[in-house]
Parts: sequence; C-alpha cells; structure tokens
Amino acid sequence: MEMENNYIVSSINVDVYHTFIREAVKDVNSCLQEFQGEEPQIFKNPLWSTDEAKTLIVAEKDIMIKKVECLSRRLKEEKDLVLNASTELMEQSRLIELLNQDHANEHTTYCNEIFVRADEGFGSVSTKLTMAMDHIEKSRVQLKECASTSNMTKEEPSTDQKIFGYELPYRQSSLCLAEKKEEDLARALNFISSIVELSREIDEFEHTIQQKIELNALRMEEVKYQFYLSVEHVNSIRKKELLYRTAFYNRCCNLEKAEIEVNLLGDEVDALVNLLERLHVTLYQYSPILKNYFGVMDILNLIRKELEGPDSQLQTNQ
Repeated sequence: MEMENNYIVSSINVDVYHTFIREAVKDVNSCLQEFQGEEPQIFKNPLWSTDEAKTLIVAEKDIMIKKVECLSRRLKEEKDLVLNASTELMEQSRLIELLNQDHANEHTTYCNEIFVRADEGFGSVSTKLTMAMDHIEKSRVQLKECASTSNMTKEEPSTDQKIFGYELPYRQSSLCLAEKKEEDLARALNFISSIVELSREIDEFEHTIQQKIELNALRMEEVKYQFYLSVEHVNSIRKKELLYRTAFYNRCCNLEKAEIEVNLLGDEVDALVNLLERLHVTLYQYSPILKNYFGVMDILNLIRKELEGPDSQLQTNQ
C-alpha cells in the first residue's frame, strides 16, 4: 500500500513538473518573439528625417539586435537543456513505474541495477539543471547590462539632434521606448525568477525522490536479508526431513527383517513341538518298561505338561 502511494505521489509530481516546463517554454518563446519583433518608436516618428539620426539609431538597433540574438540563443540552449532534463525525468519515472509493477516478481539484483540507473539518471538531470541555472543567471546579467546601456544611450541626445532642435521629441520618444523596454525587461526578469523558483522546486523534488529511492533500497536490503534467513531455515528443515525419512526407512527395513526372523523362529518352534509330540508318543508307548529307569517318567510328565500348555498345569495343580 505504501509503495502504491509513493508511486502515485511521484507520478503527480512528474506531471506537475512537465506542465511547468511546457508553460515556461511557451513564455520564453512568446517573450523572445515580442522582444525581437518590436520596432523602435523612433523609426515611426516623422521628425527623424536626417541621415545622422538614422545612422545613430540604426547602429544602436544593430547593437541591440546582436545582444538580443545572443540572449535568444542562450535561452534556446536553456530550453534544450530543460527539455532534455524533462525527457530524462520521464525515463526515470518509467523506471520507477517498472520497479513498482515488478516488485514482487523481479530478482533482487535486477532491482539494485534499476536503483543504480535511477541514481545516475537523477544525477545527470541535476547536472543539466545546474548548467541551465548558470546560463540563466548569465542571461539575466546581460539583460540588465543591455537595459542599462539602452537607458544611458537614450537619455543623452547627440549634438546634431540639439542643433536640429529635436531634443524634446527625441527625449519623449526615447522615454516611451525606455519605459517599454523596462517593462519588457521586468517581464523577462519575472519570467527568469519563475524559472529559478521552478528549478528550486525541481531540486526539492529530486531530493525527495532520492530519499524515497534510498529508503526503498534499505527496505530491499532488509527483505533480502530476511529472505536469506528464510532460505537457511528452509534448508535446515529439509535436512531434518531427509534425516527423519532415512531413519524411518531404516526402521521399516529392520521391522521387516524382524518379522521375517519371527516367522522363521515360529516355523522352527512348530517343528520342535511336532518333534516333542512324536517323542512323547513314542516314549509313552514304552513307559511300562521305562518306568523302572530313574527319571524317565519325570521327563515324560514334563514333556506332557509343556505340550498341553499352561491351562493343563493349572488344572493339575488344582
């Protein structure tokens, strides 16, 4: 029952983790598309018609695009790492499910191999998530630098712009663009913080799974020890059974031999009794002659008593 509860809890945690991963990847893609597809408001302003302003803005846009592309590549790498980690977690959950289904039938060695593979898989997942967290932190720093650079660049107009008298419209458009960039940056930072929080929850989930696996491994060792004790007890019982069976067989053989010997002795006794009867009959015929000899009549009386049995002796005594 406890094993089934642990399996249900692990399955629910894995499903929740997969849901978080899918939503996080969707948010990453949407943020990147919005951030890359955004056109600066300055290009839409009809006041900027000079070549100097356009050149400055184009150069600034190129720098920002390069930084955004670099960050997008990094975030795509993080996406790949997270997807790989999700795939490996699905594999580990499948192994745990296989272990729970075959817990009563599989051999102990196979269970130990599954535990080792699960530990290795969770270790690789932890390594990849750690790498993803490092890259995310670097991306956060670069986003902050990009935002600060953008603010510094937008806040100071060039001398050409001051000369042409476009300082005020430039400041207004740059402030709008900076506010929007700050909002986008805040959303990106919030998203990154949610990813960090998600990674922490994943670490906690991994730690919980490892504790449960260690507990199950200890239980398996205890069951294995008890199984060995039971095997030894069964072997001792089998040895005693074989010993008792051998002794019983020997006694049966001895009883059969004794029965045969008793039958032989009975036959010999019958033969001797017949011989005594014949001797008694023969001696009794010559008793008138043999009575003159000392002791012969006593022998005849003794033979007669033995042949007649104890009943005749009781009657004679009475």
